[in-house]
Amino acid sequence: MTGAEPVERELKLDIDPAVADQLAAGHWFADADCAHIESVYFDTHDQVLRSAGYVLRVRHSGDRRIQTFKACAGNAAGMFARTEWERDIVGDRPEITDADGPLATLLAQHSRPRFKAQFRTKIDRCRRRMIVDGAEIELALDRGIIIAGKRSAPICELEIESVSGSAQALFSVAREIALTTPLRPAALTKSDRGRLLAAKLLLRPSKAASLKLDADMAATLAFQQIASSCLQQFLRNAALMEHDDHPDIVHQARVGLRRLRSALALFRPLLGEHALRLLNGEVRWLAQQFGTVRSLDVLIAASSDIRTRTRLAQLRHQSLAILLDVIRAPRVRTLLLDLTHWLTLGAWLRQPTPAPRLDNFAAVQLEHRFRRLKRRGWHFADLDDAHRHRVRIEAKKLRYATEFLDSIYPGDKAQRRRMAWLETLEALLGALGDLNDQATAAAVLEEFGIGANAVPFDKARHDALCVAAGTAHATLTRLKRYWR
Repeated sequence: MTGAEPVERELKLDIDPAVADQLAAGHWFADADCAHIESVYFDTHDQVLRSAGYVLRVRHSGDRRIQTFKACAGNAAGMFARTEWERDIVGDRPEITDADGPLATLLAQHSRPRFKAQFRTKIDRCRRRMIVDGAEIELALDRGIIIAGKRSAPICELEIESVSGSAQALFSVAREIALTTPLRPAALTKSDRGRLLAAKLLLRPSKAASLKLDADMAATLAFQQIASSCLQQFLRNAALMEHDDHPDIVHQARVGLRRLRSALALFRPLLGEHALRLLNGEVRWLAQQFGTVRSLDVLIAASSDIRTRTRLAQLRHQSLAILLDVIRAPRVRTLLLDLTHWLTLGAWLRQPTPAPRLDNFAAVQLEHRFRRLKRRGWHFADLDDAHRHRVRIEAKKLRYATEFLDSIYPGDKAQRRRMAWLETLEALLGALGDLNDQATAAAVLEEFGIGANAVPFDKARHDALCVAAGTAHATLTRLKRYWR
């Protein structure tokens, strides 16, 4: 191994298994090389490699044993850039020497680390190299299985890897394939899937991931990490929705889109207006498609009448089928590819002037969000449903911004103040959310031909929620700003 190891740049796409054979038989894989590959992924018993952001595997390719060590070098949902060290070894288990660069350095900090197989993959791979727009790329179609103990999960993914030349070619190919093949950017690598499978988490609803940002990093780089995390949250839950209709999965997919819109708004001053306007409009449209299913979930939970709940459940089943058709449609396939492309290679990353430090940018934006929320809630007791909803929108934006930027305010005092903000925001949003559900319930019920009285309006609860929301808003305006 040398000090200038290659960086693997690839676009990973989840493929519908029902069309994988058709793709493999088409012109994209004409004269492709096909092989069966088995790989075993290793880590220490206390997950030293995972904690440090590394992956270690031993691949079985005929009589060869190929050891590969990968380090994350900045991934976005679907697009992965990873530094890779690879060499042949003799046995089936990892061999670590001084030549293994950062892996040897990392393990030297731990006394006698012992590797344990975490999971394995069995893959049938077809691959082919080609020249596209002057760049050399490699297409690989992987179909197989991940095995962790007694648990297993299928894999069906397309990898488009940059061998040389511009990475823009990866998206040119992906868009052309997407015209005829259902696909979406992959939220997870094989190693991600294997680790989640081993931990019994692969099929659980995916909540927002915590981010580790630095106060002195460029604000544009922070946005890239934040927005990619939001897109990943949506992609993971959208994939789960294909097999599981649990309300929490649908909710988390919707939250991922809402968080993404909030990130786009928060960092708007740093982003190109034209592309931002187009993408934000499409993300907004997609988030709106979740509205009916979400409203029905709320009504089902609120109704105590068996007949009403049964009818609402039938309507939800129909509405979810419509939503899934939307998510699978070419319009959404295009949107998800456009988002991944823009987040990783967009013109906004090549601005002529340097981006501001994140902490300086964050302080200005948090203050701006706070003042908008404060202004929206003036004379709170006199607000009607529509104006309370505007307060709710501003409160959501401030909460998401607070969560995004958590790690750049590490001091005890800042964290105490931040937690007070979050707790008060949660109280405000909880009350406003319940008020909004009350306000929209009758319209949703009437839309589906169900009498508004099927979920009776609770006046006493409404009044109590108004008081709780007003109190939380007033408390928030008196809290000390943790970003100052």
